[in-house]
Amino acid sequence: MADYVDDIDRAQARDLKINAIEVSTAVARIRTAAQAEGCDDCEGCGDLITEARRRAVPSARRCAPCQAVLERRAYLGKGA
Repeated sequence: MADYVDDIDRAQARDLKINAIEVSTAVARIRTAAQAEGCDDCEGCGDLITEARRRAVPSARRCAPCQAVLERRAYLGKGA
C-alpha cells in the first residue's frame, strides 16, 4: 500500500512540474509576442507613442520621455 501511495505522490509531483513548465512556456510566449508588437499608447502616461519612436523601436511600450524616466530611475537604483 505504501508503495502505491509513493507512486501516486511521484506522479502528482511530475504532473505539477510539467504543468509549471507549460505555464512558464506560455507566459514567455505571450511576453515575447507583446514585446515584439509594441503598442500605440504609452504604458506610462497613456499618450500616443510617436510614429518616429515606433519606427525606431518597434517594440516600444512607452513614449520617449517615460522611457527616459524609467531608465534614469533604474540607473539610480530607485526602481520603476
